[in-house]
Amino acid sequence: MVIKQCVVWCCVGMSLAACSAQAPQAGPGVPTIGAPPAQGGEQEAVTAVYTEFWKVSWIGKREPDEQWAHDVRDVSGDPIAGRVIERSRAQRASGVALYGTVTTRVTDVRVDGDRATVTDCQDASHSGQADAATGEPRTVGVARNPVRGTLTQVPGQRWKVVDITYPGGDC
Repeated sequence: MVIKQCVVWCCVGMSLAACSAQAPQAGPGVPTIGAPPAQGGEQEAVTAVYTEFWKVSWIGKREPDEQWAHDVRDVSGDPIAGRVIERSRAQRASGVALYGTVTTRVTDVRVDGDRATVTDCQDASHSGQADAATGEPRTVGVARNPVRGTLTQVPGQRWKVVDITYPGGDC
């Protein structure tokens, strides 16, 4: 429970792996994302953008640049987009990089007009923070991390993630 509560803002505005001293099973590498459950219509569109948000925002080996910032803003809106970009750059400036795999496990999608909520039981156990110079892992995430994403949509445009919260508890 303490580890899950400690998992807070990191590069993407979250620190999915900031609390565990346990050594990761996978070393630094290119992040990958698991496939979301099959759904239809708006739920499918919401799930796809939510999953893409984690793929884009969880940058590993490359530096956060203008193309990356554009890609983040393509799948997210403020306030989360600004936080992701700002914190990623600040972490890199302080010698911290992200590594590994964050796997989304979407368990529920609720769409209400131009607003949607995604419930995720994310697996961050093969990801965390590493020393940017050496790639040596500093932290490792947890295997079952409850995450809630809020998305909005401007009519005629794609869904965008606008907030990520960690409700705690089990999933």
